Amino acid sequence: MTDPKMTLHEMTEALRANGVPATESRLREMAIAGKFPFAFGIRGDGRSGRATILIFRHAFYAWLDEMLGCESVRI
Repeated sequence: MTDPKMTLHEMTEALRANGVPATESRLREMAIAGKFPFAFGIRGDGRSGRATILIFRHAFYAWLDEMLGCESVRI
């Protein structure tokens, strides 16, 4: 079974594989801002300031298929 979650890096690579220019930093900010129906993000507090991003693989690919109008390349 495939992991139901994906990393920010995997999402970025999947978008690029489908011809969508993307950067991890931009996608991180968009997830934190609530711009995606398949991902959630919160800013970290403390010294590291790292964000926590949760991305749901199945929902991401369903969204990408809809945006592209065809079945997307899965990675």
